[in-house]
Order: sequence, then structure tokens, then C-alpha cells
Amino acid sequence: MANLTSSASWIAQRLDVKHRIGVAVHARPGAWAIAAINAETGEVLAWDGWYFDPLTEAETRPLADLPWDEHEGSPGALLQQGNATWLAGALGRWLAPTYSVARCAADLIGTHVNTHDYPETPQRFHESPVVAYLPVVDEDVLLARVEVESRAHPSLTAGALPLLRSILGR
Repeated sequence: MANLTSSASWIAQRLDVKHRIGVAVHARPGAWAIAAINAETGEVLAWDGWYFDPLTEAETRPLADLPWDEHEGSPGALLQQGNATWLAGALGRWLAPTYSVARCAADLIGTHVNTHDYPETPQRFHESPVVAYLPVVDEDVLLARVEVESRAHPSLTAGALPLLRSILGR
């Protein structure tokens, strides 16, 4: 996936939880997308397209608007507040039924790593702020699930395993 980046890497760097892969939700009025990203660089590893739904004001509130510099508690606690609307809605449904961020990210990477993008996609991602973010902390689960998917569907997942291994240093 060439030249597709998420602005979520700045969130990943603020968190007090070590992780190398994250799940970012980008939204703009009437549309949203979920992407698995390289937490260090913001490179989008996989995404499954835009969902066109009416969104509330709370669903389009950028995480960048949270008081990151003034917040006295854990950055994770602040992120939880920012994610609340999405976890109670579309992101929560995306995580169901396992509610495992690692498994859901692996399924996204395993099925959409070779997604072809329209020319306007990088600009749309750039213009659509990150409104929810989840770190993938269970790297072993993520990698094992992508390995299983790679054996079951080699043509669909071509490139996913080497990409993940390079990011995870394995």
C-alpha cells in the first residue's frame, strides 16, 4: 500500500503502553475508516475502505483535541475517554465477538494488506482526523493469526507476514 499514512503515530508515541502496531479510526463528516498502522511511522498496513454513515459530533471529534499536555493522569486514561463513543458504537461492533484488538487487526491485515487504493485516498486520510486509536499489545496473537491466515489463503495474504515480521523484528 504505497504512500498511505495515518496521523495516529503521534498518539502511539504519547501512550505509556509499548506497541508497534495500532488500529486507528479516521473520520470526516459522513464517512469513517479503520486502519491497521505501523505505530512508529504511521504507515497504513491495511484498511478495508470508507464506511459512509451519518456521524455524531462526538464521533468526529479528533483525538488531537484532547488536552494531552494539560492532562495529569495516564495518557491511556485520556485515550479511553476519547475512544468511548467509538467503543460504544462502530468500533465496538468491529471488535465483536472476540473484543481482541490483536485478532481483529490480524484479520484486517490478513484480508486487506494488498488493498488497492484510489488516487484520492492518501489525501482523504490526511484530511480525516484520527478519532479513535487502539494499541495492539498482543503481538504474538497478531502474528500467529496472520500466520494461520497466510497458510489458509496465500494469495489473499501475500506480503502480510514478511511485513509484520519486519515491523515486529522477528
